[in-house]
Amino acid sequence: MDEDASVKQSGLIIDTPGSSLNNPKSNYDLLAHIISELSINLVLVLGSERLYNDLSRRYSSPSQRNAGSSDDAVTVLRVAPSPGAVARDGSFMKATRAAQTRRYFFGDARTPLNPHSQMWDFADLAVYRAVDHSAGSNGASLNFLPGMDEDDDYDPSAAAAGSAAAASNGGGRGRDGELFERVAPSQAMVRSVLAIKFAPGNAGQEAVRDSCVMGYVYVADVDEAKKKVRFLAPHPSRWGDRALVWSSWPESVVDLMS
Repeated sequence: MDEDASVKQSGLIIDTPGSSLNNPKSNYDLLAHIISELSINLVLVLGSERLYNDLSRRYSSPSQRNAGSSDDAVTVLRVAPSPGAVARDGSFMKATRAAQTRRYFFGDARTPLNPHSQMWDFADLAVYRAVDHSAGSNGASLNFLPGMDEDDDYDPSAAAAGSAAAASNGGGRGRDGELFERVAPSQAMVRSVLAIKFAPGNAGQEAVRDSCVMGYVYVADVDEAKKKVRFLAPHPSRWGDRALVWSSWPESVVDLMS
């Protein structure tokens, strides 16, 4: 954007789904990181007055805005949702994600794809599981989708305290600053989608996190007795020495092999 004046004038729009903000203790810091990392100067809050008020308070502070430089100031505006808009429930979104996963491997009626089954030995795999930063929280759920402002069990000071705690814990990392834990394949992985990273299997956690995603594979079966994993892959070639990342999202999907 700095190299092209016309592109720079057009700006940059980042869309953050409402479902990613259900846990303010960690996701307030996530929003702040996006705003800082991408030099965002205008935040539009769709519908939620509560989120709008919290972000307005946060960025009205000179210390948060880096007062003294107008380029660093963050303006927070609230936008009313369309009158006919309704929030899609969790079951609908889960079904949509499952359909997208199936489309990734099998395509659709217009562009059918032919995925391939691959067998791998445990010893040839480097699987990293993303540390769940919210595992120690009280599990409270907060939804910032439009129309959810009537809840009265939200405490902004608690959310702010949670954000401060997350910031002091390595910017939202797990225990001892860990981003991932290396795990052995198990039955718990069955029906999960794993990301293949360009980083080698023995790379450091920062390298695994920052490397690009080569593609995704579906865990069709894990034979713990024979120490073998059967994957469904979009390409017949084996990916070699690459780190695989297993996270809680996307969640497990229906059996794609049936």
